[in-house]
Parts: sequence; structure tokens; C-alpha cells
Amino acid sequence: MELTATEKLLKKNFGITRFKHVMARLEKVPEETFRDYLFVEKVVFIEKIKELNNEINTLSETYAVGLKMAESGSIFETFARRELGKLHTPYIQMRKQFVHHLSYFYKRK
Repeated sequence: MELTATEKLLKKNFGITRFKHVMARLEKVPEETFRDYLFVEKVVFIEKIKELNNEINTLSETYAVGLKMAESGSIFETFARRELGKLHTPYIQMRKQFVHHLSYFYKRK
């Protein structure tokens, strides 16, 4: 079974291979922890993590398609090469946010 982009990120940084394990752990953390230390409601934090997960996976898939188009020698090659940079920057920023947010709950490798 192929790991998603966020699961690869989790494995690299925290040694976790499943996003559902992260969600299960966050659900167990008391509401007060989020309010007292992160100054955010638990529901808002969890929704942000879910959004980042979806956006990272979507951008990763889009980037992979763009790379194939750029290497294919097709009519779309020039367009794909030019647009890949526009995908790469937000992808890296979202990955950094994802790791940063989860580092409150997991020790980095």
C-alpha cells in the first residue's frame, strides 16, 4: 500500500505511518491543553490539521502529474515546467506548517 504525501512526511519526521493515528491521538488530548498552550480551540486545531493533510496530498498529486507532463515531451511541456514552481512553494509551506503544528504532540526524530 502506497503512503500518501502526509504519511511520508509523518514517517520522516515522527516515525508514524498513518494519518488516522495522528487524528486518534489528537482526539484524546484534553480541550484545556489546546486552550492553555496553543490558544486555540481543539476543534479548530483538528480541522486545520485535516485541511493541511488534504491540501498537501492534493498538491503532491498535482505536482506529480505536472512532472510527468514536463518530462513527456508533449505540447504541455513548456506550460508544465513554468507552472511547477507555483505549486512547489505553497506545498513546502504547508508541509512546514503541518510538521510544526504536530511537533507540539510528537517528538521529532
